[in-house]
Parts: sequence; C-alpha cells; structure tokens
Amino acid sequence: MFISKANGRWFFTTQADHSVLVGQIAAFWGNEQFATPKPLRSMIIAAAEHDHSWVREDHQGLLKSDGVPYDFANLPYDRHTSLYAEGARQVASRDVYSGMMVSLHGMGIYNYRHGTDDSMIRPRRNEEDTQIIDSYMEGEKEYQDQLRRELEKTHGDYMEDDVFWTNYHLLQVWDRLGILMSKYQQEDFVIEPAPTDYGGKTTRLSFRSLGECRFAVDPYPFAAPEITFCFIARWLNQIQFGGDDIYRRTLDLTQRIPISYTFLPEGEA
Repeated sequence: MFISKANGRWFFTTQADHSVLVGQIAAFWGNEQFATPKPLRSMIIAAAEHDHSWVREDHQGLLKSDGVPYDFANLPYDRHTSLYAEGARQVASRDVYSGMMVSLHGMGIYNYRHGTDDSMIRPRRNEEDTQIIDSYMEGEKEYQDQLRRELEKTHGDYMEDDVFWTNYHLLQVWDRLGILMSKYQQEDFVIEPAPTDYGGKTTRLSFRSLGECRFAVDPYPFAAPEITFCFIARWLNQIQFGGDDIYRRTLDLTQRIPISYTFLPEGEA
C-alpha cells in the first residue's frame, strides 16, 4: 500500500493498482526520441505485474504500534523480501523474461536499484535486518542464474548487457513515475537518468505541473501526442485507528475512485 498525505487527508493506492498504472506507462513508452521497449510484451507484463504479489498484504490492513497504517516502505523486512521473491516467481510462471525483470526489481530496493537511483535504499538497522536481506539477495541471485540459463536459449538477443540492463533501468523509470502518481504528486519533479535508446544514452525527464494532475514533460517519452493514465485510489481522514479490524473495515467501506494524470510535451503546454 502506498500511503501519502495530501490535502489534509491520507491518499491510499494499493500495490496492485500501482502495478496496473505502471503497465500503462510501459505500453505507451516510445517515440522518435525514445526507443520502444523490447521484447515489448515481456516488458509490459513485468511492469503491469511487478507488485501483484502484494494483493494479500494490501488487504491485511495492519497498523504500527502508534495506530498509523503500515505502508510498503516501512513493512518489516521479512514480509517485504518474501513478497518480492514470491512475486518474481508468479510472474516467471507466465513469462520468464518478465519474471527475471521483477526479480531484479525486488533486489534493487536494497541496492539503489542496481545503481540507477541513489535515493532508493532500505537501511539495515540491525543484524537481523542484515541476515534477512542477505539471505533474500543470495536466493534471488541463485534464482536468476536458473532463469538466465533458460533465457539464453530462448531470448539470447535480449540477454546481452546493453539490452538487458536498459530494460531493467526502464522498469525502474516507469516504477518511479508510477510511485509519484500513486502518492498524488502535484509539484514539479525530475526523473533521471532515463534511457533513450539501447546504446547507453540517457536523459533528464522534467515534469512541470500545470495544475491538478496535469504535467508538461521535457523531453516527452510517450507514443501519443497527449496521454492520460488512470488508476484507482482512496481518500481517508488522518486518524489513529483503534485496531487492525477497525482499520480493515474502514478501508473496505471507503469508496475507491478513479484518479487521472495527463502528460503532454512541454512545447505544447
């Protein structure tokens, strides 16, 4: 669950709804300035399902000791790592290349997105954290070795480092944009570096707010001249809940509403 504060209330977006949003971004990525992802279907699946294993956790509705809900960023490490490991295997059962990308995505939360985002890290606060994370990372490396042997037979062209790591980086750019939208971002922001091709070129994406979920983008990375992405979210008053059951019931009874974000090229704003 993504939980952010906006307009004096809490804004809730489930990981599953966030994943669907990121899949939309992937499906419309690419134009004369930005390479279309390849293999396209596998990358869309990876984007659209990278957090689907969180469905159960999203509906658990657990509170911290202060009565404030857990969100994805402060969930205990044992549950956090197990969800990402489970998710990679779920996606790989459908598409092996997609599963590889999702496995790398989960690992990236603990190593600055494999060096592509210096703001992304979950700190190791004690020895128990270190043991949980190290065990998870080791398990994912072994699992990726297994997937790699299979993919080198079927997806050789997409396993070359320039394509493989550009695809991972693209997934992180889409996820970062999706996270900001899932947190109801309304101010100007930047995402960098963002790949523009499969030859190592990157750029700085600047998003200028035009008011209430509309942004001008420079350079513009999408296939349509103007694009709108929609996802489902909930608004809740900022209160301390009296227990997990009360919190879960409140979530279940809170209306889910569509949220739309529109992006257009800076020169056309």
